[in-house]
Amino acid sequence: MRIRNKKGFTIVEILIALALMSIISAAIYQLYISHYKTWVSQDLVIEMQQNARFSLDLMTREMQIMGYDIPPPPETAIKEATATKITFWARDLSITNASGLPEAANKQRRKVSFYKDGTDLKMDVTTEAGTTESGKVVAEKPKIITPDYLL
Repeated sequence: MRIRNKKGFTIVEILIALALMSIISAAIYQLYISHYKTWVSQDLVIEMQQNARFSLDLMTREMQIMGYDIPPPPETAIKEATATKITFWARDLSITNASGLPEAANKQRRKVSFYKDGTDLKMDVTTEAGTTESGKVVAEKPKIITPDYLL
């Protein structure tokens, strides 16, 4: 005598459902990995753009004060300009008054150099007082900064 009241699944139905769930899970996992890799690469691009923006802003600010309101040196404001380096004289704006603004009476100069060292963009600053800050990394591995000087 056969039991006609079936309650439950056969082993074949369970195996088919398990196979389908495995395929769906693998597809979802691949989608997650793909989105994660895209997110990581976009995060690196954003960081690289921010570093480039910062370094260009720093160079722009330094070059805007190049030779401004300082006693004239025996040479020009731009001391050296090559394909990988620029050195110039600028007013030392690190000396400030009580309000935190650059001291108007300050006429001290400082020599500023931006240069590419290997893969990094670096900055050297030497004040007339003899203080030197050298090798400060402005941007790591910049790929978009290629200086062109029109002298």
